[in-house]
Amino acid sequence: MISEITGKYPIIKAYIDKIGSLGHNDYNPGLAVVNGSNQTNLGLFRAYMCQWLLNNPAIRSDEQILVRLMPPTGEGIPLQIWCFTATTNFTAYEAIQSAVFEHVAVTAIDFGLRLFNDPSGTDVTTVTLTPPASAQTNNPAPNAAAGSAS
Repeated sequence: MISEITGKYPIIKAYIDKIGSLGHNDYNPGLAVVNGSNQTNLGLFRAYMCQWLLNNPAIRSDEQILVRLMPPTGEGIPLQIWCFTATTNFTAYEAIQSAVFEHVAVTAIDFGLRLFNDPSGTDVTTVTLTPPASAQTNNPAPNAAAGSAS
């Protein structure tokens, strides 16, 4: 998966190489390191988004940029993005903000992530109720025990 990600998103390669060259876990001492690093698809995506924002001309790289994971909820693990646009024009700001959200939505799947959305009535088109398997096998077929009429 990592080679696919670096092939499609080369700006993350330097981060992956740096983490891989460390060969240990600086952030969580005592925890096991997977494949020589502590890379996860969620951590890689967070690092990628940070690099993408830093390299985006519509975002001010001289101001703080923060991409962080929030505490998990029943709906998933929220990703919070803080950055400043290079413009103060409201229409341009809204377009940049939309582009950032769209980029998250499009690229997350390449990192093996899915976005959560509460289901609505239009998400379910057909519901089929099937009785439990035990109910299907333990009940004789109708009229199976009935004898022939004389």
